[in-house]
Amino acid sequence: MPFFHYFSLQFNLLFGKYRREADPAAYAAIEEALPLLQALEAELDTLQAPHVDAARDFLLSIEGRGGVVYWGAVAALLPPDLGFPGRLGRGATDPVNACLNYGYGILYAQAAGALSTAGLEPFAGFLHTDRPGKPSLVLDFVEGFRAAVVDRAVIATLGRGWRPEFKDGKLEPSSRKRLAEAVLNRLEARDTHKGKRFRLKSIMVAQARSLALFLRDEGEYPLYVASW
Repeated sequence: MPFFHYFSLQFNLLFGKYRREADPAAYAAIEEALPLLQALEAELDTLQAPHVDAARDFLLSIEGRGGVVYWGAVAALLPPDLGFPGRLGRGATDPVNACLNYGYGILYAQAAGALSTAGLEPFAGFLHTDRPGKPSLVLDFVEGFRAAVVDRAVIATLGRGWRPEFKDGKLEPSSRKRLAEAVLNRLEARDTHKGKRFRLKSIMVAQARSLALFLRDEGEYPLYVASW
């Protein structure tokens, strides 16, 4: 199950430039969190199951515990005035989660397009269970791009002092526009994949095609690990 090695890989991506001298508190939080994620990855490597249905509860447990560690470290990087309560999903009204949720919505749309281009059904997942209206494969697929695209864009934008504006508990149009620009700019950024430089959105398309081959047992699904 290739997607579940992204916790430690994307953790390194997001926090790799932090140094003890620049932010001692953030550095300490990262130092504490990284071995916990590595231990979860080692636990994942012990998994033996005949099919995904037999492994799903175990995998989701690893994902949940990894998420607690990851977002705890993110909290150490964010300005205190944001009052980040930890990761919250749909309907969250705090600044960080509202920005993340909006950014993920943009990423989901991009991922659905990439999967459709590769001939895959965005609503037919293998880890996230299928139910009407739930883009299960999109949710599986974006795990490789959340930190590289959305988390990095949101944390950088908030870290530069920008703060979203709300009206009636929802992001103002101007704030949605600023977030969309940040996320779409990240998708246009170039990174190395298979020895060459591509835009992130092109890497997403390439990964969707690799996933289609993998699911047909016609090829491997190589991990994409974003770099600085």
